[in-house]
Amino acid sequence: MRRLPISEIPAEGERRRLDRESAQHRKVLRLREGDAIELFDGRGGRAKAVLEGEDAVRVIEWLPRRAALPRVELILCLPKLADLENSVRMATELGATAIHLAMSDHSVVKLSDRKGAQKIERLRKIALEASRQSERDELPELYEPAPLHEVLAKIDPSLHRFIALERSNAGPLEKATEGAALLIGPEGGFSEAEAEAALAAGWKSLSLGPTILRVSTAVAAAIAHLAALRRE
Repeated sequence: MRRLPISEIPAEGERRRLDRESAQHRKVLRLREGDAIELFDGRGGRAKAVLEGEDAVRVIEWLPRRAALPRVELILCLPKLADLENSVRMATELGATAIHLAMSDHSVVKLSDRKGAQKIERLRKIALEASRQSERDELPELYEPAPLHEVLAKIDPSLHRFIALERSNAGPLEKATEGAALLIGPEGGFSEAEAEAALAAGWKSLSLGPTILRVSTAVAAAIAHLAALRRE
């Protein structure tokens, strides 16, 4: 069944006009009047519905909420824009529950001006579309960029916290059943001062293999490996 995002799901039997985002997705999916769909609100709510006309839906029934995803918070030091978009898409598909954007010493992209706000909005749309395609019901929280040291100070210290360091002698990820935070650097990695500060604050070094990875590949590898450990 095709899925459509919607800001608010109406009660069973009620009719509602599609909002702008939903209408755009309807056109892309070539859905027609009478088609059965699944609505999701990005906060865990979902319902069976039917399209009425070109711009409205009627809810048939609410569906049971699915189990929440394990807590995985990604701290992503801003890479180049194309890799940033791919990283957000992959992190969403693989189940990251929060994405914190950070400005580090080697970050090239700046998202602090008006154009930056537009790029952040695009990232939110990418996360929405990735959630629709991957059939996840809750969107990840996407936090606007802040200096790396400020972002790290806000991360829950009870989480298992890992920093990916290239050419590291550290072992692979350890099992983190209580939730984890993954710190991924930009192209060029972390500065020596950043790596030392994170390690001193209790972040554990992890290795993603012997080769140097693109940022988006590192994001996918770290989250997927963490998920695989949980299933063992």
